[in-house]
Amino acid sequence: MSHALADTARSMGLTVCERIIRAYGDTPAPSTAADARLTESVGDSVPQLLAQLVRRGLQPAVVQRLRNAWANRPLERSLLAWDVLNGALLPAGSFVEELRADASAAASVLPKPGHAYAEPKPEAIERLVAAAASARCDVTGDPDPPIQLLRDPSITADAKLFELIREYARLLHRAHLPTLASFRLADLYFHHGYERALPDLVEVLLDQEAGDVDGLVARVSSAGPESVELATYARVRGFNNREEWDQALAFADEHRSVFEALKMPPQKAAQLNARPTLAYAEAALRNGKKTVPYEHVVAIAGSDAAWRYAFRIMINYAATRIKDAQFVKLLASYLERFGNDLHVWYDSLAVAPDDVHWGPSFTATLAHEAQSLPHEPAVWRSAALLMGDDDASDGVDEVDARIRAQATIR
Repeated sequence: MSHALADTARSMGLTVCERIIRAYGDTPAPSTAADARLTESVGDSVPQLLAQLVRRGLQPAVVQRLRNAWANRPLERSLLAWDVLNGALLPAGSFVEELRADASAAASVLPKPGHAYAEPKPEAIERLVAAAASARCDVTGDPDPPIQLLRDPSITADAKLFELIREYARLLHRAHLPTLASFRLADLYFHHGYERALPDLVEVLLDQEAGDVDGLVARVSSAGPESVELATYARVRGFNNREEWDQALAFADEHRSVFEALKMPPQKAAQLNARPTLAYAEAALRNGKKTVPYEHVVAIAGSDAAWRYAFRIMINYAATRIKDAQFVKLLASYLERFGNDLHVWYDSLAVAPDDVHWGPSFTATLAHEAQSLPHEPAVWRSAALLMGDDDASDGVDEVDARIRAQATIR
């Protein structure tokens, strides 16, 4: 399979990754059954397409069908385009040029190439939504609520509708559309004052490793316990995203009261300060200190089936405990639920002890993902790090450079 994987890398124009994979040698067949959702036909409805994006990443065929479904929604298409340019490896040509043209319309809220989220700029967001709202949009019975829905004078904007939009934004986040998700959540929070949208906005920005997320929380939050919890989470995860593990633990130690839940039974602890506890768990794990019990992490992950970060930290913790092929089955369940993620691959390998026996099966599963989803940057970055030696970072740099060039709007 290794040569087939190298051939796939070459077909994607990833010559450095190809060299790394060929030098690595052969890989065995995956030990887990293939996920049928990787090969099912492209869906017809927006809900079907979003569900496929969750598992497949930003697969071009699915993306194109979604763009067609949003033919009369230029704002959605613009934000979608930025997500795709920064989240999928695409062949040079007209499709990339169309995406760049679409994305340019939302340039006022876009970060630099290589980053996929909407900058939380209330005035710029308001201008874009107002422009979209000036066009007539039929929302009757629509399961895919348009961005300008909350500006429609015929619609009663209340907490029930706000919650519907928030949950929809969370789905967009799971579907690897963080720019769309963060834009909608920022609009909910800044324009409509819907407080429940702020933690989800913070989650998207942290997952995308945006800068100064803790500064955003400090600027907009009150001084209540929930704000303290969210601010602590943003600060510790910010350190984690920069791989400043010592600083993360030092900050956590300074705010011990937030982590009192660790003295409670796991199921009860999952309901109190779960976010900073998870961030603390990640920092401790990467420092080689399993300060937060595995049972607490499992309980927190079980509290929200759609929380990608919680399940990733649970998988990373499991990598230190499960030494046989059962770990690869657990990893496969993560892929089925959330799709590929560099951190779930690389961090699991980074924290695993030397005597694990799931290595070959782990590599085979990664190879199968790369061949099934060659557009997915996470699998190529992971393959380079897993299979490379001193040149591993060269493979990651190749993928990163390709994405940045692709997402540069001229």
